[in-house]
Amino acid sequence: MTHKKTLAILTAATLVVTVAGPSVALADETSNASTNALTCTQRVDALTAKLERSRLDVDEKREKNALDDHEKFSQRLSDRDEKLESWREDRDEKFIERFDKRETKVPDALKPAVETYRSALETAIKTRQAAHDQAVTTFRAAITSAHDARKASVDAAVAKRRAAIDSAVAALKASCNGTAAQQDAARVAFRKAIDAARAEFRASVEKARMTYIDTVLAAKKVRNTAFEKARADFKKAHDTALAALKAAKAANNSNTH
Repeated sequence: MTHKKTLAILTAATLVVTVAGPSVALADETSNASTNALTCTQRVDALTAKLERSRLDVDEKREKNALDDHEKFSQRLSDRDEKLESWREDRDEKFIERFDKRETKVPDALKPAVETYRSALETAIKTRQAAHDQAVTTFRAAITSAHDARKASVDAAVAKRRAAIDSAVAALKASCNGTAAQQDAARVAFRKAIDAARAEFRASVEKARMTYIDTVLAAKKVRNTAFEKARADFKKAHDTALAALKAAKAANNSNTH
């Protein structure tokens, strides 16, 4: 090989290295960037999977249990209503029976007055029972409505929280294509978004809980007021009928002497 040929080969080799060098370096940088982006995406995917597993976290589970407790509360109310109804019927029947036993030997002249009293008493009992039934029905409807409203509020809060988390995850995942500084900023924003979503959820749930309690207390007050009025109306009707019966007895006694 001559000196000129050797020089030509060395020169060609140098040109190849010179031209290929930047291309190889650029390929390495692109590969590293892709690897970093893939690693970032994988981390976000792992985080998303963790969030998905803990969707029903302590807050949501606690609120779900509270809503489930309402079903038990409703059952207790139903059982109480049945016992109250049975007790009322037994009380009213015994009241009429005792009256009938006392009045079996009344004079014929007093029988119309006794029958009028008995009829008035039965009417008063039925009126009181109807008022009680209406009060219970109204109360139960108010409780059911309050529960449904609370559940709707909680469901909306859960949906809003999950949407906020999904949005935060999407923003974090999108930052994987950015610079390291952009990724750091995205992680900070992500944590803030998650904390804000959790705080808003808790506030919404607490508001729904307090609204439910206020509604229940108001419904109880209305029910108890109706009960008191029914008792007062019954006593007034009974006292009026009893006064008429006593007056008839007094008049009969005067006529027999």
